[in-house]
Amino acid sequence: MTVVYDTDILSLEDVQATELTRSFSLRTEVSEGDSIVISMTSPNGITSEQGSLVNIIFKISSKVDTGKTAYIRLKKASLRDEVADLIPVSQVTDGEITITSMGIDMKNKAATPRVFELSQNYPNPFNAETRICYQLPALCRVSLKIYNILGQEVRTLVDSFQQPGQYQVIWDGKDGRGNNVPSGVYLYRIMTGKFNALRKMVLVH
Repeated sequence: MTVVYDTDILSLEDVQATELTRSFSLRTEVSEGDSIVISMTSPNGITSEQGSLVNIIFKISSKVDTGKTAYIRLKKASLRDEVADLIPVSQVTDGEITITSMGIDMKNKAATPRVFELSQNYPNPFNAETRICYQLPALCRVSLKIYNILGQEVRTLVDSFQQPGQYQVIWDGKDGRGNNVPSGVYLYRIMTGKFNALRKMVLVH
């Protein structure tokens, strides 16, 4: 991940692994003066979907007046495992901190996507279920459907209007009637008024 921060107000003090990533090898590099690149690797991977990956500790300049606002931005973040290629992290937020007499107040605000995007499902290949992530830069009607390799519709996951933002949908390997589908190659397709994308995934029982 790449984190950009306000060097006029903040200085990097430490980057620490969390309970979730205690067994990971952690590496931090300073890049372009106002950003840091954090890399974490482990042969065991992450065993839980809940929790923080890393704690980044900044020191506030003593010369900064109370009420001053600084920025911290998660510019880029991605995950890689043995099965899948590089996967963008679906939930990316920017942060603003305000210096107060008691320290700092941190406020997260969701970053509105600038482009349409359909990410590769994860995990892939998968057994019981897989996650499909996509993002919308504008209000639109979204259709997200699963097809078999013959192009026959298997299931509709989304068919509604959605606000701009980042979304994720779980497919449990079942068709529209609730029956488990056989192992094989499947396609998932997103369609909006201005965007149409198709990706391939593999189900293995």
